[in-house]
Amino acid sequence: MFEIHVADTDVNSGTIPISWCVDKSLLKKLEEYRVINPQVVICVAPVNNYHEKKEYRKVVPLKDLMAYVEFRVPGKNRIYAFVSLLSKQSTENDYLSKNYGSYSLSVLSWDGDGWKDPDSSSTDEDIEKEDKHRDVVTVTVPKGVFAKEPPEWEKRWVNHLFRDKPEDQCSYRRRRLLAYTIQPLLGVLNMLIRLVFLGFSLLLGCRNSKNWRQVFQPLTYTLPDTINEVMGGGTYFLRPEPEVYKNREVENFVEAVVYCARRGWSLVLTPIALMPLVLITLAHGWQHTLYCLSILLASLVVLAVACLLAALSFSKENRQDAWYWWCGLFEDDNLWYANASEVTHLVCDGTDKPRKVNELPRKHRTVKLRFSAFKSKVCRPFSS
Repeated sequence: MFEIHVADTDVNSGTIPISWCVDKSLLKKLEEYRVINPQVVICVAPVNNYHEKKEYRKVVPLKDLMAYVEFRVPGKNRIYAFVSLLSKQSTENDYLSKNYGSYSLSVLSWDGDGWKDPDSSSTDEDIEKEDKHRDVVTVTVPKGVFAKEPPEWEKRWVNHLFRDKPEDQCSYRRRRLLAYTIQPLLGVLNMLIRLVFLGFSLLLGCRNSKNWRQVFQPLTYTLPDTINEVMGGGTYFLRPEPEVYKNREVENFVEAVVYCARRGWSLVLTPIALMPLVLITLAHGWQHTLYCLSILLASLVVLAVACLLAALSFSKENRQDAWYWWCGLFEDDNLWYANASEVTHLVCDGTDKPRKVNELPRKHRTVKLRFSAFKSKVCRPFSS
């Protein structure tokens, strides 16, 4: 059994504390799976006009006894929570990773009206056990608990370096501090990079260099978008690729070399390639030019071989295994919830459990919880 509790379902703040309790059968199951640091997955979603991008999730340790959750939408909201049987790292990777603004792994049904339907291979006994290890609470959030939106002219500058909108007032204040101190310097550096890139594209003979105005509009066009737009049309020194060859896959390395040689030989005539050679020849003679070309070619070959070996020997799977191994060195192999003195306030015993930070035992009033309590008073969330 797993239960979550709130002090009042009619909340008067955009951030509220929730507490939880479990039964001994769940602790035995965690011990059976050798879960060293059990995590509670919390998902907050609106009842009306639900969408996956409106979900708010947190992963917190079970031993914290309490956590603060934020709301994004006024009206009725549901707080879903369950105990994960995975490790801390795996739980965060599975339930907090996002893809195109939505969480990669679904927890709720398609309409947000309940838990996701169980897998077809799950038995009735497994479904019943899973239902006992999760809980949901419905609360009503008034409109007045959310922060007032900043002016549009300021938001555009403050959020310029960020893809997503700020979650609360504190996040916006940090961005504002950055926007009026370091961001102007970064803006100057960004403009210098754009000017260098514009000169580079002109020397390379890019067809889309006619879109040079985008270089001087950093608030409208990001640097990657500008580079893609200017470089996307190719160069005047290479003929456009015929339509019949555009989607053709290169089958082997030799074919790739032949393809690049046939299409790229004329790049040696571009201004960006000829100017260094002309300057070196005028200053030191043609012998130094050949010497520099040989060193450059050898460096490119060595770099290509090194990148290939690194990619083969250190794939994505190997990186993940190495990371998990490194994190495992700092894992405490002690199952804290197997100690009776540690679970006095965690096990559901029919009595009222703490629902505020000052009601928790002193050793559980951690700095993180105290900071969350303070933050809930001074940092109101923004409504999405």
